[in-house]
Amino acid sequence: MMGSSNKEAVDASLQIHKQIKVVFVMGGPGSGKGTQCSKIVQEFGYTHLSAGDLLRDEVKSGSENGAMIHDLMNEGKLVASDVIVRLIVKAIQETDNDKFLLDGFPRNEDNLKAFENLTKIEPDFVLYLDCPEEEMIKRVLSRNQVSSGLVHVLQFSVEVISLGQVNPIYLCHHRAEKMTILRP
Repeated sequence: MMGSSNKEAVDASLQIHKQIKVVFVMGGPGSGKGTQCSKIVQEFGYTHLSAGDLLRDEVKSGSENGAMIHDLMNEGKLVASDVIVRLIVKAIQETDNDKFLLDGFPRNEDNLKAFENLTKIEPDFVLYLDCPEEEMIKRVLSRNQVSSGLVHVLQFSVEVISLGQVNPIYLCHHRAEKMTILRP
């Protein structure tokens, strides 16, 4: 009995008490998700929620949850879907807006199922940005370029993992602010 009331309390914390519109914005790193989301925010008044930014912000918060996320990310492991969904719901609850762009989420079927099961929300539509892999790599490698005249060697690793979904997952491994390019 005690377990079921506890589960009900957890589910209640995930309820969103307003009618909202959700758009999943998907595409590989460097496909233009952030750029297009900025334009949609300006033109149509949506709130842009980046799953990656939410995870990084939680790590920076110093919370117990943030420490757990930090450890998983440092080990190269994926953060559990329910953890990401809870961060998204918290962000939705903390804004007065009713229109949301979820950038980089869901990344896989498990993310989608967790989102729909925990929130009871289905997206209004999915915006998929199809960009050639060569262009995405070029864009990602041009990020974090230093314009001060100092020369910094940027190293970056992109691992493509196909999990049977339309959009492969690109995992970018960051270690101690150094990145490594691995080419086959």
